[in-house]
Amino acid sequence: MDAYKNKKKLLLLGFVLLLYTLVLLPLLIINLQKRQELRGKAAGPTPTPPVCGNAPVDVMLILDKSGSMNSQVGSSGTKLSNAKAAAKSFIDILSQNTNNHVGLVSFAGTATLNSSLTNNYSSVKNQIDAITTANNTCTQCGVTKANQEIAANGRTGIKKVAVLLTDGIANFIEGGSGTTSSTSAQQATLTAVNSGNAASGTVFFTIGLGTDVNGPFLSTLATTTGGTYNPSPTSDQLNTIYTQISNILGKGSLTGTAFSDTNGNGVFDTAEQTLPGWTIQLYTGTNPTPQTFMTDTSGNFAITGLCDGNYTVKQIPQTGWQQTTPTNSQGYSVTVTNGSSFSDKNFGNTQAITPTKTPTPTPLPTSVQATSLGLTILLDGLGNRGDNANPTESSLSNKNPLHSTKATDVQVFNASNQLVASGNGTITYNTSTGNFTGTIAVGTAITSGNYTVKIRTQQYLRKLVAGIQVLTSGQVNPLPVTALVAGDINFDNQLSILDYSLLLDCYSDIAAAPNCTDPNKKNASDINDDGNVNQFDYNLLLRELSTQPGE
Repeated sequence: MDAYKNKKKLLLLGFVLLLYTLVLLPLLIINLQKRQELRGKAAGPTPTPPVCGNAPVDVMLILDKSGSMNSQVGSSGTKLSNAKAAAKSFIDILSQNTNNHVGLVSFAGTATLNSSLTNNYSSVKNQIDAITTANNTCTQCGVTKANQEIAANGRTGIKKVAVLLTDGIANFIEGGSGTTSSTSAQQATLTAVNSGNAASGTVFFTIGLGTDVNGPFLSTLATTTGGTYNPSPTSDQLNTIYTQISNILGKGSLTGTAFSDTNGNGVFDTAEQTLPGWTIQLYTGTNPTPQTFMTDTSGNFAITGLCDGNYTVKQIPQTGWQQTTPTNSQGYSVTVTNGSSFSDKNFGNTQAITPTKTPTPTPLPTSVQATSLGLTILLDGLGNRGDNANPTESSLSNKNPLHSTKATDVQVFNASNQLVASGNGTITYNTSTGNFTGTIAVGTAITSGNYTVKIRTQQYLRKLVAGIQVLTSGQVNPLPVTALVAGDINFDNQLSILDYSLLLDCYSDIAAAPNCTDPNKKNASDINDDGNVNQFDYNLLLRELSTQPGE
């Protein structure tokens, strides 16, 4: 009897396995494929980055060898040992193209040219192994020494790049007899970087290792020359960062700043303020659909990884502002060749003067009225909205935000997913409903029909409004209530370690904020807009991280 029961169980088990193989497994595969397709559709029209090779480069590695680099990092070694290993892996990647030349400078209180530019990669790696630590941090010394080597041995017609890694704040200047203020040391470093960029077109990439770095300063060094700043809170990220840099250092870049041109002279003067959160558009060749970027908390933008070709970069002036530079609305046209980089593509803006009111003439019946969009926005962490994971938990949000208005932009796409109109304006907080509302004009070019609309505001990811919108030309068209995801502190339309690092710089729940002297940076890090950067902002960012990038 037991044998019969066991045989019956085996037959039943075999049947279940056969059913799984023939029916359930194919269904699971089909379902997985469908989910992948839906994910692709949900991502919206964000263009796939073009694939192109890196142009040959002359690369100077600039490594910090100050005493703090001897600090132990868990059980994985010291900062210096980990930085050495990552730098050697970086050289291995560069060696795949023997037209790349690599040199090495190390710095502490002074700088040493450890290796001239060469394609003898093993020799450079040996010099990396030989680096030992010393006292003080003269970042300017390292930059100046790298500039000198590039000027002396850099090849004509080859792109010049410097990759600077440091774990601290500069406290020494070239030729100094003792430590100096970080402000003086950093200004000297910035002057040296600008000098190298002006003389040889050198593009600087910066890596901030650990949590004792001045992230905004290292970001300025990079973005003003067409490079990128890469924070690495622990040394675990170094290999990934060097790999990311290797993928774009031989490609083109565009950088610039949006600024308030107070005197209207079209020049970015020293005392003039920058404009964070402004929309920058990049047009590739004759493609009518641009990629969009936002200026960061310092008003800067950096567009990297550009293939050789023709590009146009423009800004979208916000309501109440007029562009003063460039003087035409066509922006800047550039041609990237052999990974060339372009800096100082600045956009000056002055606030429009409100003219004396005059009687408004009655419009003729044939006049064309602007089409507008009526917005009702729920912002995660504010008012009557919880967060993306807990949308109805309004107990998690701030009911009294300090800023009652937010600058907002909208984009309108036709059935072919082409951008046909856009507009900027403000949305205003409604204390009774806990949401933000506003009306934004998108121009007179829209004809009545079906469209899709995307919305974005400061600190929040761009969002596709649900459904197809039937817009009527010349009228205000109410859109469905739309919830936006918080945490985009650096205005790059994605949630990443960059936002996390900026928030930590301004975090002051227990101790004073370590690196948050810029009020714009603090405002951007104060995600729930209560005047403090603390555990509420930290927890909100962590809950929002599952949603990225913006649409």
